[in-house]
Order: sequence, then structure tokens, then C-alpha cells
Amino acid sequence: MYLKKRGGIGVGANLILGYLSATINLFFTMPIEVCNTRQMTGFSEGGIVTIMMELVKSQGLAGLYTGILANLLLCLNPAIKHAVFDQVARDCVCTSGWQHLWAPLCTSLRPVPAASVLRPSHCRRRVIMIDSRVDKD
Repeated sequence: MYLKKRGGIGVGANLILGYLSATINLFFTMPIEVCNTRQMTGFSEGGIVTIMMELVKSQGLAGLYTGILANLLLCLNPAIKHAVFDQVARDCVCTSGWQHLWAPLCTSLRPVPAASVLRPSHCRRRVIMIDSRVDKD
């Protein structure tokens, strides 16, 4: 119904919806990521449930969301990726009649703009966490 009235959503709305969906997903996956990072860096040992209980006892529920601000920035990555893909698909593939050539190219190149901008901050966060562990030893 919306497509008939408006002709589809624009790039801005696509970015906002993508960011919101990634942010909502973050609140469910962040505790698992924190536990995984603590295991990999040697801060904690044991399974996910053990690490979660340890964090909640020592830091409260906020401990499960350590580093969430950096990850909120990283939520832009899938939003940009999908907005670029949708825009290219709408403008190039649907209007050119070259679907069989454009589709694989668009699919393989869509992560490039978002990853090139946002990936360095994600790597920097992991390095800082590992460095802080080394300094304590």
C-alpha cells in the first residue's frame, strides 16, 4: 500500500530504518559479544552463562553492555550497506534491464562504503581492550 502511494521509501528513511533495526538487534546480541570478547582477551574464563553471571555480580547489568557506545556507531554500517544496495538496485538494476550482470556486482560491492568508514573504529576498540589487559599484567 505504501509503495503504491509513495513509490517506495527514500534513502533517508532507509538509513533510519536500517539504523533502528541494527540498534534493536544490538541490545540482544551485545551481552554475548561482551562475553565472547572477555573470553578471547583472557579477562574471564568459562562459558557464556558463567561470564554473564560474573559480570552481573561485579558490575551489574551495565557490565553486559560494556562498549555499547562504540557499537551504536557501528550500527551505521549495516544501515549504510543496505541503503546503498537498495539505491543501486533501484536506480541501476531495475531501470537498465541488465539484471543478470548488475545483481552479483551490487551484492558483492555493497559492504565497501560502510566498512571502509566504520571498520577502523571497531578494530581500534578491540586493540584498546587488549592493551588494557596487557597493562594490568
